[in-house]
Amino acid sequence: EFFYALGKISKHDDTHQFVFKNSNFKMLKILKDNSFNAGLEFSYRCSECKNVMPLFFYHCPVCYEFNTCKIIYEVKNNETH
Repeated sequence: EFFYALGKISKHDDTHQFVFKNSNFKMLKILKDNSFNAGLEFSYRCSECKNVMPLFFYHCPVCYEFNTCKIIYEVKNNETH
């Protein structure tokens, strides 16, 4: 699903519509199919203290809890004018 949305792999069986389980991946695929320069932006949030960091962590650098990192991803416009 992730690589299909990015356009890195193509669907071989065109008789059935590909069903996305993730709405962000579906939006990314639609934008890329319509010539928009869209991409995914990642950030990482501690589920304990809710601080957001730009890099993945095994323990939170703010509250020091282990195994609390949640991946957050958003569809972003990569076009620069």
